[in-house]
Amino acid sequence: MVRAEEDFDVATNEMARGDKAPFATIAFLSQQCIEKYLKALLVLHAVEFEKTHDLEILLGMVPPSVGLKLAVVDMVTLGPYAIEGRYPGSWDPPTRQEGEAAYGIARKSREAIRLLLPQTALIS
Repeated sequence: MVRAEEDFDVATNEMARGDKAPFATIAFLSQQCIEKYLKALLVLHAVEFEKTHDLEILLGMVPPSVGLKLAVVDMVTLGPYAIEGRYPGSWDPPTRQEGEAAYGIARKSREAIRLLLPQTALIS
């Protein structure tokens, strides 16, 4: 979870740059943060998973008994930021609005997941 927090901290610091913020990086780090937190939750509950960056798949693997309430649409929104920005093509970098939205989803999702993790695991 240390790496998830590092991603979130860097995204938070970059958001403070306002108009000069690298919104593609913020969107990428937002996706990465939630991917790592979802995987930590799965490991905690002994759920095996394949290597994937797909947040929708990872969210779907969280046992209902855990009580995680995240919107699938939010995971779908963050999904493309893990892959598309790494490869040349017709992908347009996120706008400020999209970067801010990705960060907002990460912030909200991070808070929800952290409530379900042991507090001792959250101390770095």
